Amino acid sequence: EAVAHAGIGPEDVDAINAHAASTRVGDAVEARAINEVFASVVPPVTANKSLMGHAMGASSAVESVLGLEGMARGKLLPTINLDLDPELELDTVTPETISCEQEHLLKNAFGFGGCNACVVFRRLA
Repeated sequence: EAVAHAGIGPEDVDAINAHAASTRVGDAVEARAINEVFASVVPPVTANKSLMGHAMGASSAVESVLGLEGMARGKLLPTINLDLDPELELDTVTPETISCEQEHLLKNAFGFGGCNACVVFRRLA
């Protein structure tokens, strides 16, 4: 819904900043949703919690800032310490920072009790 609300299509999203809390069930659900939305054009996925841990209520804010800074610099931070389940089928950014020009970034943020949100950021400059 966030992609449609932004007035773009899935093919316009250049990267995904995943919630990715490193739970087997949660990560599998997020990966399936990503694959359902993006089908054969899944953009690179990064997970900042792998770098900093889970900051609970501050996670989404911190990860949004990291995503916005990455957009400004044309970079995607890596996902470290990852043993990706081969069934998840994601283009996960590992093991180091990559160059990636981004006009649109999708940020997923999921919380306890079903407080879930996704936002599309657009680079304006």
